[in-house]
Amino acid sequence: MPNGDTPNSGLTRDARGNFYGVTAFGGDYDDGAAFELSKGKERVLYSFGQPHDGTQPNSRLVRDAEGKLYGTTVEGYEASAGVVFEIATDGTETILHTFCSESNCTDGEYPYGDLIMDGQGNLYGTTADGGAHGYGVIFKISTVPVSDQPTQ
Repeated sequence: MPNGDTPNSGLTRDARGNFYGVTAFGGDYDDGAAFELSKGKERVLYSFGQPHDGTQPNSRLVRDAEGKLYGTTVEGYEASAGVVFEIATDGTETILHTFCSESNCTDGEYPYGDLIMDGQGNLYGTTADGGAHGYGVIFKISTVPVSDQPTQ
């Protein structure tokens, strides 16, 4: 289904009453889609499953003040262990982190839970596997580009 299949996470609402969400399957590559519902009309913002992309988004999207959306995929990318992604208002996706990118997957694998965002734009979440003992991790990812971060 090009517009998505299996929407199994919650929705995020903006100040104008639009809703945003993800589907675990469907989209152009059958690996999930991010969508907007506005005045009863659905619009696909992004289809997951392109090369070097995450697949099967499964978390509620978090929206920042600029309207960018953030979420996780359970699988995909090189290690097939999930990603943290950003979708800009124009539908451009950026991968912020790929899981299992560290030796022995100490950064975690398979982020199933929702993200939360603090006032500085940091995202926090959990993974179901990986970490120092193999039982998952709590992670923090900055949404601020390294070049824009203050120096210590």
